[in-house]
Amino acid sequence: MLPLRKIISDETQLRYNAMQIDMFSLLPEARQRIIATIAAIEAKRAFWLAETDLTVAVVGDGAVGTASDTPRTVAAAGGD
Repeated sequence: MLPLRKIISDETQLRYNAMQIDMFSLLPEARQRIIATIAAIEAKRAFWLAETDLTVAVVGDGAVGTASDTPRTVAAAGGD
C-alpha cells in the first residue's frame, strides 16, 4: 500500500506545483500518507512480535539451557 500512496502523494505534489490545486487539497493527501505509514509500521511490529512468539513456542524460551550453561562457565573460569 505504501508504494501506491507515495505515487498518489507525488502526483498531488506535482499538481500543487503546477498550481492546479491549492494547499488545502494537498494537506489531506499528506495526512493520508502519514496514516498509511503508521499502519505499515504497526503491521511490521505485529509481524515481528508474532514471529518471536512463534519462535519461543516452537524452540522454547531458552532460559533452561542458559541457566545450566552459566554455572559451568563460572566454574571453568574460577578453576583457572
